[in-house]
Amino acid sequence: MNGLDQNFTILKESDIRQRQEDDIARVAAVLSLSKVLASILLRHYNWSVSKVHDAWFADEDRVRKAVGLLEKPVVQYSPNARE
Repeated sequence: MNGLDQNFTILKESDIRQRQEDDIARVAAVLSLSKVLASILLRHYNWSVSKVHDAWFADEDRVRKAVGLLEKPVVQYSPNARE
């Protein structure tokens, strides 16, 4: 095959879901973000943990602006607050 032999692995949906959860947890832990924000970053960087980390540590503000993450929430949530 012209020296281009490639191996592929077929993943089940459950395998893909587990890999995504692992990546979300890894990004959330390293960047001290919620899992929701970590998943937004991963989707923006095509599920590449290393690209997220590289971009974030190179210029966090630029990454936040690119994906629409606010530095501080507009509204503070307090679980004990009365409406």
